[in-house]
Amino acid sequence: MKPIAPIIALSVAALTVPAVAQDTDRATAQEAAEAAADRVMKEPPVEAKRVPLPPPPVEIAIPPPSPNRNKAPGPKSFGMMRPKQADYPAASWAVGHEGRVRYEVEVSAEGKPTSCAITDSSGHKELDDTTCAIAMERGEFRPQIGEDHEPVAGKYKGSFSWRKREPEFANSFRFKARFLLDEKGEASECEILTQEGKLPRGMDRSIEREPCPFGGSSRRGPYRDENGVPVAKRITVEIAVDIAEPEAKPED
Repeated sequence: MKPIAPIIALSVAALTVPAVAQDTDRATAQEAAEAAADRVMKEPPVEAKRVPLPPPPVEIAIPPPSPNRNKAPGPKSFGMMRPKQADYPAASWAVGHEGRVRYEVEVSAEGKPTSCAITDSSGHKELDDTTCAIAMERGEFRPQIGEDHEPVAGKYKGSFSWRKREPEFANSFRFKARFLLDEKGEASECEILTQEGKLPRGMDRSIEREPCPFGGSSRRGPYRDENGVPVAKRITVEIAVDIAEPEAKPED
């Protein structure tokens, strides 16, 4: 009967091994489920995110800037304040006096000049005095605006350079020239036929550069015949300026 014992032992082992493995798998699955449940319980609930609305626009009242506030008075017209060549003192013109004048004008709250003083002389009393006289006679100002936005008295500082200027035509003169304008619109064969008297400054410089300054250029193009074909033309230009004393007006 001894050979039967190993067989029985083997049969029992074969039956008990699967049961142990099954219990182990169940325990592992249960532990995993419990761990997942613990994580869910520990995690905070997910809240929906709220997008903040933009704040309503704030209207800020900005007062308009005060013109000329805390600044010196300014002329209403610089042209009126500026001396003209006709204002040049005769004595200063005759001896060739020139120079730059700096001056200061006291301006009332109404924009009227009340006094004028020379702060930097031209070196010639006649030019200084004439500058202040014109500022007082012709000056019209925008007054200074104070802290309370009301006009107040102030000072205007200005300057002027006295320079002698000749008229466009300083004397009588004659000028006559002839040239050829070819089919390309270019001047050639220039001849100065007459030149008498002193030419205007701009004109004499132009003639020094080009004896026939009236010849035109290719930008304007040539003359054309009735069929539109470019043709050459010979042109004569004559300029005459006569300067004389005005005729006396008849007495009434």
